[in-house]
Amino acid sequence: MNKVLIGSGFLGFSAIALGAYGDHGLRGSIDDAAMRSFETALRYQLFHAIALLAIGMGMATTLPAQMLKRLSLAGFIILIGTCVFSGSIYASVFLTIEFITMLTPLGGITLMAGWLTLMFCGLKTTEQKTGVKL
Repeated sequence: MNKVLIGSGFLGFSAIALGAYGDHGLRGSIDDAAMRSFETALRYQLFHAIALLAIGMGMATTLPAQMLKRLSLAGFIILIGTCVFSGSIYASVFLTIEFITMLTPLGGITLMAGWLTLMFCGLKTTEQKTGVKL
């Protein structure tokens, strides 16, 4: 079971579902600023769904265990960051809970940490038995 691909599928599916609802059911019922925030959350969610897809596909190849562990960690951090970032904006728009947007920067910082973890994966080269650096 590839949990990163499951996370990617969840983010992608829910982004499309929320986007359809936002365009057909939400537009016009909230102000322009809230709609822009909603669209920002959708954009970040969909971009990170695609990033998780790439990470998950990389994990489906033959890689050393240490590299798989690092990729898995990067994927998990990005998934959590996306849920906190976009989720706090969705809660603000749907539930009109304004104070929850205080979590949005935490989600953004978590996303940056996930990307740095992914960068760390690339910096830490591992040689397989074939001598090929990854």
